[in-house]
Amino acid sequence: MGVLVHIRQVADQELKPIGSGQLVASRVVQFKEVMLATSAGPLMLRNLECFVDESDPSHGLIVGRPIMKILGYSTDELLVRARDAQTEWELAGADDTTAPTAEGTTTTQYPCAQNTAAMETSVPSVAASEDVERYETRTAFPTMAPEVLADLIRTLEQRFKVATEMGLVLEPRARLKAILSTRQDVFRFQFGDDPPVRVAPLQVRLKPGVTPTKSQPRRYSPDDRAFLERHVDALLQHSLVFRNPRSCWASAPRIVRKEEQDHDPLADPRMTVDTRAVNERRRCRGQCPFSRLLLESWKEYFTFVTHRGMYTPTRVPMGATDAVAYCQGVVEKIFGDLLGNGILCWLDDILGYAEDAAALMELLDKVLARCEEYGLKLHAKKCQFFATEVKWCGKLISAQGVRHCPERVQGLIDMPLPRTAGDLQQFLCAINWMRQGIPEHNRLTGDLYAVLERAMVLAGSRKKQKLIRFLLVDAGWSESDTACLNAVRDALVNMVPLAHPSPTAEVCLYADASQDYWGAVVTQIDPSELQLALEKQNHRPLAFLSG
Repeated sequence: MGVLVHIRQVADQELKPIGSGQLVASRVVQFKEVMLATSAGPLMLRNLECFVDESDPSHGLIVGRPIMKILGYSTDELLVRARDAQTEWELAGADDTTAPTAEGTTTTQYPCAQNTAAMETSVPSVAASEDVERYETRTAFPTMAPEVLADLIRTLEQRFKVATEMGLVLEPRARLKAILSTRQDVFRFQFGDDPPVRVAPLQVRLKPGVTPTKSQPRRYSPDDRAFLERHVDALLQHSLVFRNPRSCWASAPRIVRKEEQDHDPLADPRMTVDTRAVNERRRCRGQCPFSRLLLESWKEYFTFVTHRGMYTPTRVPMGATDAVAYCQGVVEKIFGDLLGNGILCWLDDILGYAEDAAALMELLDKVLARCEEYGLKLHAKKCQFFATEVKWCGKLISAQGVRHCPERVQGLIDMPLPRTAGDLQQFLCAINWMRQGIPEHNRLTGDLYAVLERAMVLAGSRKKQKLIRFLLVDAGWSESDTACLNAVRDALVNMVPLAHPSPTAEVCLYADASQDYWGAVVTQIDPSELQLALEKQNHRPLAFLSG
């Protein structure tokens, strides 16, 4: 990670590094601190001096034999350990250029044999030419331009600084710095030449007898048109799409505004694809980000058309059918044993939690290692590595408990009175999502549900598309219903934050019922408080239930 260094000129030194030709170094750089990650924890090297290779543009650092000797490294000791294990080692095939079979190979050779065989079968046989772009080979060894890598390093340094400002203490802070150094390749903040995530591809199932659908290019504002051109060019450059002028399928892109544009006028919007016509010809429906692999024969279904032509994606596009279930399944495959044991995942949002900062850093290392294993990349600018309160899935989560985001609650409070049955249905659905934090939810909303039921009967449908055409006054909306809605708004203002379940706390259930409604509250208290009078007990609510 970037730190202040001291550079000084020295007399020319001729060096002969292993694996490269002779080089002449005329500068020496001194690092105040260099953190090396080990399986036992971080190793700090202070005042490390290195020669500068002026011909190498990378940010690599090689620790030479003199330093390793100071640290106690000995090649002879390693060989002695090998001899103690056995005096003779079989390394058959080490000098053979042919790929060995699974039979008769060592545990080291077998993965190599698999990789060699995969490369031989996956790369098509074409004439050797500098003009031929070998997609599989190019994406198998992704690299970042020096300026992009420098930006990524600066971004991770900023994230590290934020974690420090949030109160990350000395030892976990050193651990985080080591993790970000060793797991740096997991992070991106723009498209890269990375292969797809190593999971089974999405399968597309069409209804029998369907015909292809083809949209016409849409008109966009000058700003959206310029963004669309930039975005598609970036997708082409990184082989995330390819030109497909003969496609029988085509959907139109939709440009969607991002929240960042509210405070950053230079921020780009988001491109999605309107695949509703394609989804109608498929058996399921859903949404997913642009990140997973598509089977070759099914890519054409998700072709999109712009004013420049038709493009077919090589990843699952936004809005594709089954994609929510598929993406969630991918997340569960990658992080399976960690789910509920340190992390929560919903599609591309991951929340990690631990008892203390040290345990959180160990969990972070496990998550990033799993990302490395499957080739999953994380957006560096959207990551928080240590926070006392986070926003996740519309809720604010901290050590004190869980509460709904104030801006979402305020949006419901500020909503105008509903005019149609569709408006009322939408309001009640939003309130229902928050019902666990609202005592006596069913009693408060009972009159509103009664109006909605009458409107559904009169409209002959429970679907919003039809209810939005039906006025509430026709269903008997009155002043008492307005008062009921205002009471629900007041309950939103006074919503109770919910506690995190504790394995050491005692759980209490209090229930009551009448002829019309029932209600219950689930709380937890410290076991030592059970002997106290009820009014002196410190109950922390886990959920409010009603019906």
